[in-house]
Amino acid sequence: MKHRTRVVIEALTAQKDPTTARELARVLADEYDTELTKSEVNSVLYCKEARGLVSKVDQTRWIALQAPKSRPRQKRPSPLLENGAERRAIYIDFEGTETDPPTLLGVLTPDDEFRQYVFEEDVYPAALARGHGKRAGYYCVLADAGDLLSWLVELVEERDFLLVAWSRRELDAIRDYAISPQVKAIAERRYCDAKALAKSWHQRIRPDLEWKKHPERGKYYLDMMARIHGYPIPRPLGPGNTAKRIRDVREQLRRKGGDFTRLTPVAKAKWTKMLHHNYHDCFGMRHVVRSCLADLM
Repeated sequence: MKHRTRVVIEALTAQKDPTTARELARVLADEYDTELTKSEVNSVLYCKEARGLVSKVDQTRWIALQAPKSRPRQKRPSPLLENGAERRAIYIDFEGTETDPPTLLGVLTPDDEFRQYVFEEDVYPAALARGHGKRAGYYCVLADAGDLLSWLVELVEERDFLLVAWSRRELDAIRDYAISPQVKAIAERRYCDAKALAKSWHQRIRPDLEWKKHPERGKYYLDMMARIHGYPIPRPLGPGNTAKRIRDVREQLRRKGGDFTRLTPVAKAKWTKMLHHNYHDCFGMRHVVRSCLADLM
């Protein structure tokens, strides 16, 4: 019989009918032919071997002896729910492949400035060639990931901004690049998960809405939530193609000696579509957050 942590000592000692506890102790002692301490009795309650003894003890008493389940940890309300917080939000979205560090980071600031900071040197020629198509939905800037993220996090702290992203993968990436524990701590304190807010909106405001869970992206994926809230992302710019587009452009640039002008029209279009996808992820995410907050507040 494996010894386990004393999970139900308090439950046993607090029983109104101590006979119940003693009865169970006797049953277990007879079953294992040994003297059991109170600690061991409490441990046995959740052991597999003890489950077969339920028939020897009244079911109601058995349930009463179980330690009450620990209360679930209360989730911290989203800082976005604070009055005026959304006006201080910076929206971020990384793009890249599954196996490599992020290629770029899209950043949408509270004053509507949108930039795409490109980290991967292999695709710098593509970033330079498509550097300033602001009206077309992209604006590339070359940057070092560590320096840029440290600057961004410090800016957020200095101006009392919030960092908003869809899920916590962006926070994990910031942790990986952060050059100091202080930067990591600021990022964690200022980070807001927009997907969690969208989930709360669905559960509290529109539980009647139903849609299929995506096998890879889960239920609350951005393009679906954007569509629900009135921001339809064009299907060619939706998820699923970004990593392949980056890989294809990267490989062609390597083969062509880094000359973007020698890439095929298809490869050039893939880079542009990837940038447009990132643009819509950032602006679509902001639209979803604002729409959710309008109902939740």
